[in-house]
Amino acid sequence: MSVRKGKRLISRLIPFLPPLQAATVVMGIARNLHALAKKDKQDQALCWLVEPVAVVISSLSSAALTDLLQELQGSEGQLSKVLQNKFGVTLLYLILSEGERMQSSDLNCQLMDDNRWTELVFSVTRELLNVPPSSLSPPLFTPPNLLSLFSRYVDRQRLELLQEKLQISALSR
Repeated sequence: MSVRKGKRLISRLIPFLPPLQAATVVMGIARNLHALAKKDKQDQALCWLVEPVAVVISSLSSAALTDLLQELQGSEGQLSKVLQNKFGVTLLYLILSEGERMQSSDLNCQLMDDNRWTELVFSVTRELLNVPPSSLSPPLFTPPNLLSLFSRYVDRQRLELLQEKLQISALSR
């Protein structure tokens, strides 16, 4: 995937893969996003992956979604680099949005009981609050339920800071 054609080929291939293999490809993308984003600065071909990756994310179990968020965060400092790429920010928002959708639609959702998910969301929130606005790449789009996700995990003051920094409309709640 280090060439433009590879990214486009993967974007066209993902919909035809069995769900488990598609999830494995998305995990690999998340795991290696920092390296992929470095090579993508000029051609912006990672953006072709948004739609097929969003479909895969919407079909993941809560445990797989948590694993995906963990892969995206990776090692120390990786998330701050991911936040400097449009696709990276969009992927993060898609994962968080799907987590919120699971939590709000299923009262028996295991994400609320999963300490790992909670810790990961706290970690993402800290990183989003600490990253300078100039280093935060604008996403390709912002899911409407992000604010309600953050409202589950942070106090009012931090929620307002996030809302301002991420430019999330209060109407999207």
